[in-house]
Amino acid sequence: MKWKNIDLKNKKTTKYSDEVSVDYPKTKEDYHKSVKKYHPDINDPFFKNRNTKKMQKLNQNKDKLK
Repeated sequence: MKWKNIDLKNKKTTKYSDEVSVDYPKTKEDYHKSVKKYHPDINDPFFKNRNTKKMQKLNQNKDKLK
């Protein structure tokens, strides 16, 4: 059996960040579709925390919609 030389410099890693990216809706209809998609009470408990943050960002920009 041959052992591979594992070099940490070449290893691809991803880091988890708490930042959430949201595609901001441009109309109220798009907003309602996004709410249905990201509402934390409807989704899986695994995604509840992340979707709560997305809903907060959507609600902050709700007043600016046409």
